[in-house]
Amino acid sequence: MTEADIYLRLIALAGGKVFPYVAPQGTAAPWVIYLLPSSSSEDVFCGPAETAQTIQIDAWATSIDEARALREQVKEALFDLHPVGLNELNNYESDTALYRATLEVQIWQ
Repeated sequence: MTEADIYLRLIALAGGKVFPYVAPQGTAAPWVIYLLPSSSSEDVFCGPAETAQTIQIDAWATSIDEARALREQVKEALFDLHPVGLNELNNYESDTALYRATLEVQIWQ
């Protein structure tokens, strides 16, 4: 699983404002950023058997409702990857006056 694999699933969201790791300075909300912060492998006697890739997606918007709705669209866009261990977080950043709805999932490969 690479950033390109995730990008192809998310590009239709937020008017195409989908970026790996960080949005360019001056990007108007809403936007989506995504990152692949970690992966772990299960080992068997003959070597690695499966790898779980962690994916974090942050939906940024001017209202919490808009950020949550965008996060729901992200979940639908990733459905075919059969994500597990879904974790949802909400936050507000006072410096930018933007809301963030985060989705963390694992994808087994």
